[in-house]
Amino acid sequence: TAVDVRRLLRHRAEQHADGVWRSFEEAMRATMQDGAPDHAMRIAAARALLAEAYTEAGGAALEDELAQLRARRSATAR
Repeated sequence: TAVDVRRLLRHRAEQHADGVWRSFEEAMRATMQDGAPDHAMRIAAARALLAEAYTEAGGAALEDELAQLRARRSATAR
């Protein structure tokens, strides 16, 4: 049987909407190791949330940008 993965992901995201929201909320309050606001991460989180809420295609185009931010953050943490 074929599984529509996108449909399954949407269903699970809806089931865990509170957790998804908390993730965005935490990202929008992100800080650097020294406690300074991580403006890049905060803006990326806000953009991703708005893209999901207001565009038909969602935030898929933002994935590359978010991946770069995660990589930078991981490198900084080391």
